[in-house]
Amino acid sequence: MTTKEEVRQMYGDPVATDFTDSGHEKWTYTFSNTQVDAANFIPVYGDLRQGQHGTEKHLTIIAEISQKGCTSG
Repeated sequence: MTTKEEVRQMYGDPVATDFTDSGHEKWTYTFSNTQVDAANFIPVYGDLRQGQHGTEKHLTIIAEISQKGCTSG
């Protein structure tokens, strides 16, 4: 069993929190690793061609919260 505080220590604060229809708490995390293309810094050309690349991952934790901790849903 993992407590809410342990989840926060591992991943930080969620970007969004909500509740499911059944009353379970839902925390959403987004992790991004993007890099701006060097061409963006070329005068005029960079203004026309704003580019970046990278990855983005999403994590959603749905849990039943109790006084002792949360269990995966």
